Amino acid sequence: MFLDTLTNVLAGLFTARDKLAHDRFLHVVQDRGQLEAAYRGDWIARKVIDVPPFDMTREWRRWHADPAQIAAIEAEEARLGVQRKVARAAAA
Repeated sequence: MFLDTLTNVLAGLFTARDKLAHDRFLHVVQDRGQLEAAYRGDWIARKVIDVPPFDMTREWRRWHADPAQIAAIEAEEARLGVQRKVARAAAA
């Protein structure tokens, strides 16, 4: 995984130059351990990962069919846990 970040290389220390003259973007590589530690240790990192799949599946879907067919489809989806499995797959 990667992290893009704006880094001020020299920070204008001990110079009369503008600090912005030394800014540049860096491409920082994050390994899996660092990402997992961020997920476990920081609530905002968890929200960034957990909220989008929840939002995608929160309202689920509406069927347009005969009421008996809709009841049968929804019962089978509930039995199989389709909504939960789709949300879990979206988060993976």
